[in-house]
Amino acid sequence: MLTHYFCQNVDCTTVLLATVVFVLVKVYLDRRTRARLPPGPLGLPVVGSLPFIVSHKGGAHRAMVQMAERYGDVFSVYFGSKLIVVLNGYRAVREALANRGDFFSDRPSLIVVDLLTGGKGIAEANGRNWREQRRFFLKSFRTLELGSSSRLEYRILEECRHLVSGIALLEGALFDPTDLLLNAVSNIICCVVFGKRFDYSDEKFLSLLQMLHELMQSVGNAAAIHFIPALKYVMRGTFKEIEQKRDRVFDFERTIVQEHLESLDPDNPRDFVDAYLLEMRKRKATGKESSFADDDYMVVTLSDLFTAGTETTSTTLKWGLLYLCLQTDVQQKAQEEIDRVVGSHRQTEMADQANLPYVQAVICEIQRMSSVFPFSVPHCSSAEAELFGYTIPKNTEILPNLWSVHHDSNVWKEPEKFIPERFLDETLEKVVKPEEFIPFGIGPRVCLGEQLGKMELFLFLSNMLQNFRFELDGDCIVDKITTPIEGLTLSPLPYKVRAIRRIL
Repeated sequence: MLTHYFCQNVDCTTVLLATVVFVLVKVYLDRRTRARLPPGPLGLPVVGSLPFIVSHKGGAHRAMVQMAERYGDVFSVYFGSKLIVVLNGYRAVREALANRGDFFSDRPSLIVVDLLTGGKGIAEANGRNWREQRRFFLKSFRTLELGSSSRLEYRILEECRHLVSGIALLEGALFDPTDLLLNAVSNIICCVVFGKRFDYSDEKFLSLLQMLHELMQSVGNAAAIHFIPALKYVMRGTFKEIEQKRDRVFDFERTIVQEHLESLDPDNPRDFVDAYLLEMRKRKATGKESSFADDDYMVVTLSDLFTAGTETTSTTLKWGLLYLCLQTDVQQKAQEEIDRVVGSHRQTEMADQANLPYVQAVICEIQRMSSVFPFSVPHCSSAEAELFGYTIPKNTEILPNLWSVHHDSNVWKEPEKFIPERFLDETLEKVVKPEEFIPFGIGPRVCLGEQLGKMELFLFLSNMLQNFRFELDGDCIVDKITTPIEGLTLSPLPYKVRAIRRIL
């Protein structure tokens, strides 16, 4: 009777589908158990857990925190067919990237990124090539005194004057700060890499920024191909578009390199491009295999420096102005400290930093709250390794959730609130940075531009606050503009501010 009832009410398609699902689940669970992988959600066939991550209203970084509450701070998830190990919280991030950095410091092979770089440059290279490029970068930074407090600070202070002048020309009118901040920060990289700055109205400069913006936008739009490779057959147009925009950026950079070649003085390198060209000559003369023997490596490296050196810092400054407009008491307190220590007769300089603890605390809180690079740059296991008792297979992509580190309620009291005082001691006169504060990452792959980024944030923000009081457009909806736009970084929605000249 039971058999008759079953056959009458359940069709063959349903039975077949249920069987397939059962087998897939069993195979999946068996594979996970045998491999001793970190636990994680089952996901769907073909797409894995991508739909749940993408559809989360709070963003992927918050979705990962919710998953960690169920599976632990180290869990595995499938994006399409690709296995990802996610790290949440400081303990997990530190253990993998710092303590076990020898196993988890490689970069994974990403289809779209490989289309751009071919695994070259500083950001995406691995092994000997990465070590070689990193050593050269640090050496040239010191040799050219690009990282010295005097020369680098001079460049940034010069740009601060141009930025302040650009804001002053608006005469209190509402404006979107995005372009001005991007232009200012980009010019610092131009000085370091190309040896010169560009006027904010320079067509060549604006063209480069626009090309980079369009290229990064196209890369973001094609990101899903990394997890579902079959999409490349239906997104050939997107791939072609990325190649065309990449070639435009590379052609611009090759033009700059050619100009340097024509005026190169081996005894007096002027900037990073000169130093790189001289290193290429030296390495090629030896006849030994080297990343410097590949002309394309230089172009990709220049793109790496330009992209990494502009996006995160300009976006952090944009968040900073927004938070200061929303927290007028914080803005006023920072300005009072600047007035007391520096006054109005000169620019705020790096020598003033030690005497401006509240301003420093404000900058730290901006970095913590915004966490503009929530997942850092993806890492990859260079060999099979153990992590907290789990086995991480070779070439597994590692995703460190830095946002979770900076918003952990066990570390930060009321993490969703903007409270600069959390970075000050009991006397409110000394800056205290907990070890869990890692806006530039941690371990061997820590951001190479950390020193530059810190100087830019302090000098740009303090000089803007010294000269202007910023007010938010009254028509802005606070809850809306503080909800980040997810892309390669977390950025605020477009907003407008009014900069009112301060007269002391």
